[in-house]
Amino acid sequence: MANTYSWLITFLLYDNAWYDKKHKGETGYITLEEQNNALYAAIEQMTVDIKVKIVLLEAKINLKEQVLEILMRSKTGNNIIPPAKITPLNSGSDVMSNTASLTNLLKPVIDADSADRHMIITVGHGSIFGINLYSEKDDKDNPGLNKSFIKLASQKNAFAISDELKAKLDKNKYYADRLQPTSIGDLNITYLIKKLSSWQNPKNTKGIDVFVPQLNITVLTVKEISEALFSVYANKHVDVMVLDNCLMQNIFTQYELSEKVSYLVAAESGISYPGFNYKTIIEKINANINILPKEVAEEFVDENTIKTHPDYKGSIKNTIDRHWCINAVTLDKSKYENIKLRFHELFRLLNSLINSTNKKISEEIYYIVNTTNSQLFGYNLYSLPAIKIIDINILLIYLQKRVIDNTILGNEKAQLNDAINGLKKAIELVDVKSFIGENFYPAHNFYIDEVNKNKIGFGFLLPVKPCGDKLIDLLFVENGKIAYAPEFLKNSDYYKFINSLWRMAPPNFF
Repeated sequence: MANTYSWLITFLLYDNAWYDKKHKGETGYITLEEQNNALYAAIEQMTVDIKVKIVLLEAKINLKEQVLEILMRSKTGNNIIPPAKITPLNSGSDVMSNTASLTNLLKPVIDADSADRHMIITVGHGSIFGINLYSEKDDKDNPGLNKSFIKLASQKNAFAISDELKAKLDKNKYYADRLQPTSIGDLNITYLIKKLSSWQNPKNTKGIDVFVPQLNITVLTVKEISEALFSVYANKHVDVMVLDNCLMQNIFTQYELSEKVSYLVAAESGISYPGFNYKTIIEKINANINILPKEVAEEFVDENTIKTHPDYKGSIKNTIDRHWCINAVTLDKSKYENIKLRFHELFRLLNSLINSTNKKISEEIYYIVNTTNSQLFGYNLYSLPAIKIIDINILLIYLQKRVIDNTILGNEKAQLNDAINGLKKAIELVDVKSFIGENFYPAHNFYIDEVNKNKIGFGFLLPVKPCGDKLIDLLFVENGKIAYAPEFLKNSDYYKFINSLWRMAPPNFF
């Protein structure tokens, strides 16, 4: 018989052993397996209120005998159910990495019991547009994967080109061009393979795979998380969602989740071991099961809560002080629709001006944006440093200053000022609470970031040149026509504007 709880707290832990193997031995690196075990130990030691239930689902990826296994454990009161292997419906190597697999994993848990409040916590690696990053093609311990069709996160099928097939395509650009689909959903890989190499039965092939360069990784996109939440929580709401994954507190994530999630907790920066102080936060819920979701969300970024974590000492203290900018953001669909509208208006104007037939105006817009970007702090200084993540609210403050101070623009100044103010005001309607490490900003950083502490938490990308990361660069090369492109940027002139910036860059700038 189903139980009714005040809080149902569901952890989704993605243990990417491939990533751990790649980085094991690096100074300060702590594997996800170690991090998960520390979390389990903390929860085992606490007494949980009988009106609170904790469920932990862990996907262990990259085992030699089987690509994956899923472990489930739960706790309420003093009762803890030890880890048990489970097999969700239609599970495979894509578990916890696409809409269907996440839905199949979550739905039995959510349907088993009713709860007044729901909190979902994901633990693993983040990559701006999604979590659970994993590259099967780089798994050298399982070469068999290179000879099989691999289901990937953001599309129905994906494929890799062998050296033999690549050589054929290099000689015939007509066929090579046919491999670039305009719509991922319409791609029929089996048909293309048969047409290209006259295969009668793909099973009889000798390891010739097919591969779309921009989709060669498994990643659970935020779009897919949102789709799964709509499916699983059909008549419910996620009160608090915590993404214990690097770089996920950004405008793209917020927009995607704003219809189904009330409060989002995540890092605009990287986030490392020991992660959030789950023990203290769950104990506060135990002490007051009627605690409001807003209070719970803000507890995650409370300075005292972070600094009273038992592991906050030594090198870990230094890491938190230097690397962490984490934020609790209140989500509201109507507010984010307004933000999107104002965003489109600003970038429509910027794109129009940078492509003006008046060369002076065009060059001035390029100069303003480039100099603004050069002054902005990269929130990912210690995580994926090649990709500069900025805060869109701070971007607007600097951009407006550069526009106002400009002596060449005429009527364009008023137009830009109005568009910037419109977006600033829309963003300022969103409530944010932040924790920023004491040594997070370098000594030379401008004052604006710090005086706007609780307006920070809207991660954003404004690359004035390609960054060298395929996941990011291809987003702009393909003008957003790829599977992981954020919905927030759909039909925006943002892509056109970035490509105009790149075309105007001086020689050797790249």
